[in-house]
Amino acid sequence: MEYFTRSWAWGDLTPEESEEVRRAYWSHVESIAGRLPREVAELATRVNLHDAIIRCVRVDRRAARLWIELRCGDCQAGYFDAVLRYSGVPLDETDLASLGERARDPETEVLYDEVDVDGDGRLCHRFLFGPEGELEIRFTSFALSRRKKDGRIEPRPEDVYSEGPIDDW
Repeated sequence: MEYFTRSWAWGDLTPEESEEVRRAYWSHVESIAGRLPREVAELATRVNLHDAIIRCVRVDRRAARLWIELRCGDCQAGYFDAVLRYSGVPLDETDLASLGERARDPETEVLYDEVDVDGDGRLCHRFLFGPEGELEIRFTSFALSRRKKDGRIEPRPEDVYSEGPIDDW
């Protein structure tokens, strides 16, 4: 994570330092907004993944695709599943072992996420997980869909993490 580090998330910074991190990130998002495809900009500015639970991860190595389904929301705002579909992912540069561990751990939640453009101009989505773990996904295209749900808890698929062709892309 570039901005929302574990120290920031755990409250190790002063209130002033914490607020400066928040301001710096949003200033950065504003500075790259013109380079972000519409759905990536929407992810960065309108989709709250805080406390999301990983419901499903699918990896298609041959097609360089990654699918992550998250249960998001709270009892005040309501719940929804966010399906994040990344294409053009250099999977050999992505920590899939860590993602698999995080997906299989029912206690894992997304604490914070960041959207960015790396030095090579590739899109980037970073996750800070609780109780542990981080992930960075670089990609060339992205699709987002959301489905309303009635609650936070719902049985997850047996194999939360799977690899193979993704037919219902």
